[in-house]
Amino acid sequence: DPECAGNPNKVHSLLISTEYRLHHMAASGRIRVGAMRDALAHSAGRAGRRDDGFRRVAARLVLAASCAVSAWAVAAPIEVRAITIATPDGPATGYLGTVDLRAVEVVVSGGAPRGEDLPAKTNVLLEDTRTFAEREKTRLAINANYFGWLGKKTSGGPAEILGACVSNGAVVSPARVFEGKPDPAVAFFSDPAGGVVAKVGRLGDGELRGAVAAVAGIGASGTTPLQGSLLVTESKNTGDQARVDPDKRHPRTAIGASNDGRTAYVVAIDGRSQSSVGVTLPELAEYMISIGAANAVNLDGGGSTAFVFAPEGESTLLTNQPSDGKFRPVAVNLGFRPRETTGHADRLSKPEATPAEAGR
Repeated sequence: DPECAGNPNKVHSLLISTEYRLHHMAASGRIRVGAMRDALAHSAGRAGRRDDGFRRVAARLVLAASCAVSAWAVAAPIEVRAITIATPDGPATGYLGTVDLRAVEVVVSGGAPRGEDLPAKTNVLLEDTRTFAEREKTRLAINANYFGWLGKKTSGGPAEILGACVSNGAVVSPARVFEGKPDPAVAFFSDPAGGVVAKVGRLGDGELRGAVAAVAGIGASGTTPLQGSLLVTESKNTGDQARVDPDKRHPRTAIGASNDGRTAYVVAIDGRSQSSVGVTLPELAEYMISIGAANAVNLDGGGSTAFVFAPEGESTLLTNQPSDGKFRPVAVNLGFRPRETTGHADRLSKPEATPAEAGR
């Protein structure tokens, strides 16, 4: 499209609309995955030769479209698609992961090894989300908790988590409580029917007992008048009282769950760039509600926002575009991988992730 030259917003609008068309064409059997991937790769090569500025966008389109076609051609317990949120300041782009929790295992970063010469407050070692995803062989991984203290800001550096973190049934960090109110958190419990079920809310140590995995956002403190609420509370937008910087545009990471706790919605929005302006927390909450999240938590964002997806049968990862230009080592990562026997995975519902008109 010649109109795209020099116009990043136009490019990303084209990318999103193209991907949605591919979804429907793949679902109806009107295209073959391999043929479409080859055609897009050829077009991307031509675009790259015409304009160096298009090369990165063209390559992203090839990968995103390839993943979208694969996801719609074969039902899966974890599905990912590109999304855009229209804001008054321009588009905010990112990814949505829809997870059938009945068909997955949940993986959370473990605690720091004992016996090592580490500062007393250390409870984890920093690790970037991509490294975590590759090591744990997750299908989908995101960054999670905020941190209270960092040593060296490099992989393997010591850090202190803020808020609840449970890994493989072991408490890595207890719930943080301020004036009697625990931080917003999401916990996963074994489901007798298979897989796990999610509980989202202000979860203290009592509510976390028995959880196989848990991560947290951040609640109120003595330095802010905000309540530090959930992002979405019982299908209501409470983003204006969630932390951090609710009225400012930043890259964001969030996780929500359906009312029955058996579907998780994982969202990462890029920001601080011409191609994606980021979102406020009320805007993010509105989007989470639109896709079916009854309750949701805002996780650590900004330069820490990370989304890493490994499409089945593909050698290339689908990732967001971190504002630092690379993935930042973070305190906690959260991942999902399909169970060996998924049983009912073919019955996974696919809510439409259509662009949401964002607003307060």
